[in-house]
Parts: sequence; C-alpha cells; structure tokens
Amino acid sequence: MTRFVDRGAITAAYVGIGMAVTIAISFLLIIPIEPIVWLLTVPSGLLIGYYANQRSNRRAGPWPRIVVNGLFAAFITGLTAGVLLLGVKALFFYGDNGYRDTSAGGPIACSSGPDCVYQRYRIIDDGARVAGLEAAGVTDAASFTAFYWSQQFTVAILIVAVTTAGGLGGALLYGVFRPKPVTTTARPDPGTAPVPKTRDPLPGIRDLLMPFAREMIERQGGLLPMAATVDATGKTGLVGGMAGTDEAGPGSPAEIIVLLAQVLRSQANAGEIVATGLCYEATIRAADGSEASDAIVLEIEQPDRTPVEIVQLYALGADDRPTFLEPFVRPGTARIFGAAVS
Repeated sequence: MTRFVDRGAITAAYVGIGMAVTIAISFLLIIPIEPIVWLLTVPSGLLIGYYANQRSNRRAGPWPRIVVNGLFAAFITGLTAGVLLLGVKALFFYGDNGYRDTSAGGPIACSSGPDCVYQRYRIIDDGARVAGLEAAGVTDAASFTAFYWSQQFTVAILIVAVTTAGGLGGALLYGVFRPKPVTTTARPDPGTAPVPKTRDPLPGIRDLLMPFAREMIERQGGLLPMAATVDATGKTGLVGGMAGTDEAGPGSPAEIIVLLAQVLRSQANAGEIVATGLCYEATIRAADGSEASDAIVLEIEQPDRTPVEIVQLYALGADDRPTFLEPFVRPGTARIFGAAVS
C-alpha cells in the first residue's frame, strides 16, 4: 500500500475544514468571542479523530492506521482553524483606520494599520498595559507589530497542537469502543448458485473475490487478506480470519494469510473442499528489482491442477483514487492441497 491514510480519513479532514470555517466565522467574525475558539479545539479534535476511523470502517484495525487516521484528520482541522485565526487577525490588524465613535472621543490620530492598533492598546490602558508592552520591548508601531504577531502565531500553533492531540484521543476512543469484526468460516455465499462439478471453479472464485478486493481498496484504501472455497457440490463460500482476538486488532496481513492458509489446509485435508482462493494485497517488483507496483494477488489452487496467481496491478492518482490495470495470470506455488496442517 502507498496510501498514507484511509480515504475515510481524507473525507473526515474535509469535514474538519468545514467545522473550522464554521467556528471561525461564528466566533471570530459574527460573535467575536475568541476564547470559545480555544475551548472548542479539544472537542473538535476528538470528534474528527473518531469520525475519521468510523468513516473508514476501521473496525478491524490495525491500531497504527487508526491512530494515523485520527491524527491526520485532526491536524488538518487544527491547521485550518489556525490559518483562519491568523487571517481574521490580519484583516483587522492591517485594516484598522483608527475609527472610534464620537461618544468615545472620535477618530484616533494614527496611520492606518499597525500604528492604529498600537495606539488603541495605549489609549485603552488599565494602568499596566503600557508598562507591560514596554517591558516586552514594545515602544513603537514596528516593535508592536513584531510582538503582536509572535503572540498570534503562538496561539495558532497551540490550536493546531491541541486539536491534533484531541484527534489522537478520538482515535484511541474509536479503537477501544469500535465495533468488533465478525469472523466467518467457510460459509456458503447465499448469493452464489451451485455450479456443476465439471465447471472450472476458477471463474467463480475470481468473480467472487476480485471485485470485492477492488471495492475495498477504492473505499478504504487497503485490503485485509480473505479467502474463498468451492466444495464438492460446486458451492462457493467465504472464509475470514483474524490473527488475534484481543483489543490489538486482527494482526498483520502476513499473520492473517498464515491463519487463512491453516484453515484452508484443514478443510482440504478433510475432503471438504475442491478448490481455494486466497486474496491479499502485495507489492510486485520487476525482475531486476527496479520498479514496484501495488497489486491485488489471488492465489487459486485445485488438487489436480497447477496453482495459478491472478495479479492485478493498480496505481494511485493525484486524488488517491486507484486506477486498475488489466489482470494477468502467472504460475503459483502450492500451499493448500497436499500440505500438512500446521
């Protein structure tokens, strides 16, 4: 896989951008209460971090991807909020023309922009403001500008950091309370009709697993290994496997492949099945090792035929959408029929 995060996390990031825009417009422009923006950073991060994985349907884990999804979506949300904060601040900072209501003393004598903001700070003095500014080295509009923006950038960075931390919390909450994956074992697919014994099972297994694998990569950005079987009556069935039953998730793809192979070998040795298909995601390299491509690999085995692999390469575009190339068939390696159960 080359995608850094799931497509659902990218969608959540867009939702987070919309959330940040709404909060900024509401509490920086319409009702300017800036502390509310700060207070909403944690719940915003929690919500987006959780939603990124809910949208990606990461019920099967693994934990590293759950965490990365939450951090990514929350970081984009926080970054948007920080940029909008700076943008609004810049609008008022450089657009200040010294206007003041006549009841408050009339227009302020100043040059438009930073000087007017500086003079406002000096005029609205509570007895300590000017002293505090002078203690910070602020004595004119130029030094005030440097001081002002250093403070605003610090606030913006804190918003990004706190929102991202909230996203981590949301991801962890999803990981703990997420719906648990359902494990199935050699259950016939009710939508698949029986096929005659003489029919080649390869097309049935291929048509069952390959479209589903492509759909998972398009929707979730990845594929957990899965398998299918054909029994003596010609019925196909799906086989799922989890390499662990604890909260850590299903295990790595390699571990799931080992577990699936064990299940298939047991069924083959018991005479329950006559063909198998093992489907997973892999990186295919050229013979000289100079090129690598993401691919869906489907291993198909029958007891009386040479194993084959159906390989479908794909590439991710600029929008992270996969483009699938024409699949091809190559010789495979037997790992099911004739192998001892491990």
